[in-house]
Amino acid sequence: MYTHRLSGKASSSGAPSKKFAAILAIAVVSILGSSLSAVAGNAASALVTFGVEEITALKTSGALSQPVALVSPTHGRGSTLVDNGTYLQYTSTVPDGGTHSISVSIVSGSLPGGCALELEVVGSPESAGGIPVKGGVILSGSPRTIVTGIGNDCTGSGAADGPRIACRLIVTDPAKLVPGESTSVAVSFILD
Repeated sequence: MYTHRLSGKASSSGAPSKKFAAILAIAVVSILGSSLSAVAGNAASALVTFGVEEITALKTSGALSQPVALVSPTHGRGSTLVDNGTYLQYTSTVPDGGTHSISVSIVSGSLPGGCALELEVVGSPESAGGIPVKGGVILSGSPRTIVTGIGNDCTGSGAADGPRIACRLIVTDPAKLVPGESTSVAVSFILD
């Protein structure tokens, strides 16, 4: 059996105090680390980028389906204005300095012989943004502008929101009028 015996004087090498210092250092680092992570966990930031695209959305409310009848077929004169509560409702966004407009055209059907169809803005679109063409426009198969200067705006979508439009039949050639003739046309509105 082999035994080992330390010789010399017993001395303190400081091992317990080094151990205590190491434990104290670990405790301080743990406390500081948890408080730093608590601070870091309470706030954060992120960069968020937003963009708005150019928007053009248009719909109509009501209908121009009431018959338009000529009572006095005199050249250059028209029927009474037919206002059946039709409104143009739109949403518009534009780049700085830009504007949109609304144009209208006949896309199908035909008018009675010797007649033209006039469309007019009778309810002001000013609260909705835009300037109506004064006196209305005579429709054809080519788009004609009826409202200009529409910027960043929205008319709303209620039944009576937006500019109100009406139409009348105009006599262009009395010799071509046919009594009792009845026709219809489809009209398209474009926000561009």
